[in-house]
Amino acid sequence: GLPIKERSTRYLFVGFLHPSLLHEDDAAIAADVVAFLSPFAVRDVIPHRAGGRVSASVELEAAVGYRDFQDLRGRKYRSCYTITVDDAQPGDITRSSMHCPRLY
Repeated sequence: GLPIKERSTRYLFVGFLHPSLLHEDDAAIAADVVAFLSPFAVRDVIPHRAGGRVSASVELEAAVGYRDFQDLRGRKYRSCYTITVDDAQPGDITRSSMHCPRLY
């Protein structure tokens, strides 16, 4: 995966969310993402649906440092699944136009 490029980030990309969310509304996806990222406060969630995949761009209220970022990347989603958690700095030209950094 793509490592955190700065000492901290407020912007994340989370991918490979549960397929059942594909037919849910944006609020359900946002709630799922907020639950996964807890206790980190979330400012905004922008869901993405592509084919059978659900992902989201996330802005946190406060930046997370390298250690917290690595902990999030290793955290189990819904207690058992591994998902993508990537740094999504909006000023990074190599990532700003990608829906899923792991596909490139």
